[in-house]
Amino acid sequence: IEEATELLEDILELSRQGKSSEPERTMDVSVLVDDVVEDSAETGSPVTLVSTQRSVAVCRPVLMRRALRNLIDNATAYGGAARLTVESGAGQVSVHIDDDGPGMTPEALNKATDPFYRGEASRNRDTGGTGLGLTLCEAIARAHGGSLILENRNPNGLRATITLPLAKLATSAAPAR
Repeated sequence: IEEATELLEDILELSRQGKSSEPERTMDVSVLVDDVVEDSAETGSPVTLVSTQRSVAVCRPVLMRRALRNLIDNATAYGGAARLTVESGAGQVSVHIDDDGPGMTPEALNKATDPFYRGEASRNRDTGGTGLGLTLCEAIARAHGGSLILENRNPNGLRATITLPLAKLATSAAPAR
């Protein structure tokens, strides 16, 4: 029943992308990432925040938390630990989640965000989820005008990066009338 419930929740969340009733907020993504890392660390998860850079974007915080938690869970499950970095440049903020696992085959990298694709071949739910986690992360990033990039690290490990456009902040206040 728990597995069916988890699958149904993932499918419903995926179907809602682009239709979320959660209001968008202009916020510092580094603060959001710091909060998610702290929450994960409090549960005993091997996760650290390597470095952050103030990066203001327009986002839906609950959805972004979901995407970050999914990526952290994957990094800790398949790579032993998660290290996060927040940086900005070229009009975007990038949140990198690095691990030291085996990485992914080129085929798995190409299919990883396909619905129900599981890189872990067994049907054991303890070693693999519903096959919707990365699909959901990609949908959340796209709903924010960004992307999800998965790439192998050298010599080993995987880097998952969520990019979002930086918020266009007003440089001066409008004159009073």
